[in-house]
Amino acid sequence: MNENYRRVLAVYLNEIERNLETIRRELQPGSKEGDSVTYVTKWDMTKDSKNAILGGVSMMLNQTRLITMLYGLSPQNESSARNVRGALLGIRTTLYDLHPEALQGCGTLSQKDEEKLGAYIAKMLEILDRMDRVRA
Repeated sequence: MNENYRRVLAVYLNEIERNLETIRRELQPGSKEGDSVTYVTKWDMTKDSKNAILGGVSMMLNQTRLITMLYGLSPQNESSARNVRGALLGIRTTLYDLHPEALQGCGTLSQKDEEKLGAYIAKMLEILDRMDRVRA
């Protein structure tokens, strides 16, 4: 297999593994307990469904491991600092999109609501700025 194909294979297998790990985390006992404020996850899978999915996840991870070994693919190095920075950037973009001026197409807000919402968003951006200044 040529190097370009190996590189693409490694990237795609990494994406598959990430999604499988997301599924595994989702189905772990206690994974729904946390500090969620804006959502509640409804447990709507039977135990049999959960076990079948987890069994499939394990089998797919084993196949991924075999392909990786067969073609001598190296694991990709990931940076937790880079992942955090990416998430912070996504949060910043979303906060800018929440400004009342950006949501004018949704209708009008009272002056009071606009000021209140603007103040909360400004506070969150201020906190985000402090988080951005932290270096790994």
